[in-house]
This record gives sequence, C-alpha cells and structure tokens, in this order.
Amino acid sequence: MNEVSDKQLLVDYATRHEDAAFAEIVRRYRDLVYSAAQRQVNPTDAAEVAQTVFIELARKGESVAARLSGESTLAGWLHRATRFAALKHLRTMHRRVTNETQAMEELASQNKEEADWMRIQPVLDEAIDSLADADREALLLRFFKNLDFRAVGSALGVSDDTAQKRVSRALERLRGFFARRGITVSVSGLGIVLSSKAVQAAPVGFAVSLASASKAAASVGTALATTKQIVTMTTLQKTLIATSVAIAAVVGVKVYQSNKTPAPTEATIAAQTTEQPAPVEASDKGSASDQVKQLNGQIESLSAALEHARRTNEQTIAERDEARRAAAIYKELAMRKEKSADGEAPLASHREFMQGIGQIAANFALLKKTDPSGLSPEEKVALQDQQLQMEIEMLKLVRTAKANGFAIDDPSAEANVNQPDNTACFLHGALSLNEQQFSQIYSLINQFNTAALPVIPKGEKITAERMVVVKQRRAELDRQIEPLLSPEQLSTFKAIQSNLHIIDPYDGSVTLGYTWPRK
Repeated sequence: MNEVSDKQLLVDYATRHEDAAFAEIVRRYRDLVYSAAQRQVNPTDAAEVAQTVFIELARKGESVAARLSGESTLAGWLHRATRFAALKHLRTMHRRVTNETQAMEELASQNKEEADWMRIQPVLDEAIDSLADADREALLLRFFKNLDFRAVGSALGVSDDTAQKRVSRALERLRGFFARRGITVSVSGLGIVLSSKAVQAAPVGFAVSLASASKAAASVGTALATTKQIVTMTTLQKTLIATSVAIAAVVGVKVYQSNKTPAPTEATIAAQTTEQPAPVEASDKGSASDQVKQLNGQIESLSAALEHARRTNEQTIAERDEARRAAAIYKELAMRKEKSADGEAPLASHREFMQGIGQIAANFALLKKTDPSGLSPEEKVALQDQQLQMEIEMLKLVRTAKANGFAIDDPSAEANVNQPDNTACFLHGALSLNEQQFSQIYSLINQFNTAALPVIPKGEKITAERMVVVKQRRAELDRQIEPLLSPEQLSTFKAIQSNLHIIDPYDGSVTLGYTWPRK
C-alpha cells in the first residue's frame, strides 16, 4: 500500500482538521527540523525553534499545500522555514542579551550613584556651608535651582565662563571636604549625584500651608512682642507650636482676667450708680473670637498637612525598602542561576530552594500539556523518562535543602511563614523573570498580602462569602501580573496555577502561597 503524500496529509489537516494527518507529518520530519535547528542555535533552544516551524506549517497549511505538486515533499519548505525561524530566534536572543546588558550597566550606575549619595548626604549641608559666599551661591543656583551656566551667570552678574569656574571650584572644594571626612568621591560623580539627588519635591500643599503658618506666626508675634520675642521657626512642627502657644496665651489671659475680677461690694455698687463704666464695644469681642477661629482653622490645616507629609514619607520609605529588598533577592537568585549552568548548584538560602521548586513546577507543567494519545510508543517512553527525571530532580533538591538545615517541613518556621518572598522566588524560578518583572511582581504580592478582611476567631468556619471576596482579590492579582509577562511566560504562569493557592490564616490577612509540583 502506497504511503499518503505530504500534500494529501496537509490538505486533510488544513481542510478537514484531521489531527492525525498533521501528527504523521510531524513524525516524518521532526528529526530533520530538530537537527537543522540544533546546528544553528543553542542546543537547548532547538526544540523551541522546531516547535515554531511546525506551528507556522499548521498556520499556513492550506497555502503551502497549494504550492506542492502531487508527489512533492515538505522537506525543502521545512528546511527553509527552520532557517528563517533560527535566524529570527538568534536576532531575538541578541536583542535580549543587549537589553539585559544595558539594563545591568544602568543598574550598576544607579547603585553607585545611590551609594555615593548615602555617604555624602549626612554632611552635605555642612560642606556647602564651609564654602565661600560666591562659590556657595553659584553651587546652589546650579544644582539646587537646576539653572544652566548662562542663567547662573546672569543671576550673579558675571559671565558664563566665570559662573562655570565658580561651580567647578565649589565642587573641587566639596570633594576635598569629603576626603577629609574619609569619603572618596570624584568631582564628576559629585556633580551627577547633586544633579539627581540634591532637591526632593516637597509634599503636595506644603507651600500653601507653610505660607499660611508663617503669616499667622508673624501676626501673633506682633501681638505678643511686649511679653516675649518670637524666635524664627524653620520647620512646620515649630510653627504649629508657636501658633498653639499664641492661642493659649490669648484665651488664657481672657479667662484669667475673668476669674480674677473681685466680687462687687456695696461701696463699688454705690460708685457705679454715679459713675458709668466705659461700654465694651461688641466689635472687640467679635474681633478676638474671629481671630481664635482663624487660628484654630490654621492649626487644623497645618495638622492635616503634617499628617499627609508623615504618611507620604512612610510610604516612600516603605517603597524604597521594598525595592531594595527585591533587588537584593533578585541578585542572590541570579548568582545561583549562573552557578547552576555548569551543574547542580549548592543551595545557600531558603529563597534559592523556592527558586528551584519553581523551575521544577514549570517543567512539570510543560510535561502535563503534552497529550500522550498522539505519541508513538518511543515518545511515550521518553515522556515517562522526563517525568521520572523531574521527580528525581525534586528529591535531590529537597535532600540538599534538608542537608543545609532548611526547615522545609515545618510550616511555622520563619522562612516558610514569609510567603511574599517565597512566592516571588517560586515565580522567578518558574518564569525566569528579569529584574524589572521581579521587582514589580514582588511589590504586587506584598500588596496582596495585607490585612484587609475581618478577623475570624480561630476554629470558626470560613464562610462562602469570605472565600468569594478572597478569590476576587486573587483574580485581580492575576490580572495585574499577566500584562507584565511575555507570551511564553504567560503560558507557563497559567500552567502552574494549580501550584499557587490562597492562604487564609484567620487573622484577617490573605496571602498567596505555593504547593510543591506534582506530575
């Protein structure tokens, strides 16, 4: 019996969607395509290129079949398609390496800049104060007002060159000042740090609140000048104190005078019948009352501004610490990934253990996506071998972790309780996240793991309504993560959903946890 031609198989698949026909084409040419791909790209990427080629064949099946004669084969088309796919893959990998290299160089530059700033920040103002007046003025205008040299020269009444020389001289003297304090930083590095770090934006509404507080303090200071000289305040907290003291003084004097007025005697009453007291004008009382109300309003406004500034500062500090922690974790995991390229890498931390579990979970997920019904007996055996190998890898990972003293079997251990770190490391291992993706996803997981639900006493049953809310939050987290992933990462992320689950520990918090991969 003659073998069905490649063209007929492709027509059967393209027109009647017969999967068996396409499976036969794959069986005939898989070795040819895989071998051609392996010669042109990294052997570990050959399977991906081969898969791309057959996907392209399935997508263009009808048009390719129309170009084939009755007895023609697909060998030529598949070989050329493999060449095109390999070249595209190499270009993609080149761009990826270039982008990652550029990102690492930028990160290194940012880290050096941040390190320089952390060292000079505590003594920067002292150093600036040590400069001569002309140099200090030029430096402040250049780096703290962000003026160019022409604008600096115009403000100081000198030429552009003179302004530039003053700024350069000021930077050199600052460098010498820091050197005497044991802080080594170059003049160019100092200029870069001052340009990016010297001026921070004030909280929203701070200017309005500060102006109101200053005018109020000046007004009250005039009224109390005979009793105490007002000391100039330079912070918002001191302004509040001055305003509060002023109100207390005004109100206290009124109360004191009222309480100290002696009770009327018969002689006083008789005198009052012949001598009329001076009438108290209502406008004076109204003026004092209005002033108190105005000051009270200013205090409330300043208090609100202080609270807003405090919250903004706390949030900024928390976000900065979170970003630093994410960067440190990513660096640790990246170092292990480099070491594991040549063989089994030792586990230095529980986070690296979670990274390894994520890698195995992704491999299990890919194996589960393979339908064994369309495989030949040899391919089924190979699939079983891969599943067995994954189980062996997981056992080796667990054995190494236990040998290093990691309490992986104790749910109450500190490393196991820290679900944000563990889940982020698990996803890094499964999805091969870059640093930006890792930082963003780490932040999202930390936001998810916050106390936001009513506390349930331990032992009581979790209601269906509560679980609906929790699942809605989990779905929202997935919707936030998915746009950050590439198509390949997104496919793996969806495949490992069974390994990610919600933990509701009765205390009002809801965390995203993980389970070990299962075949």
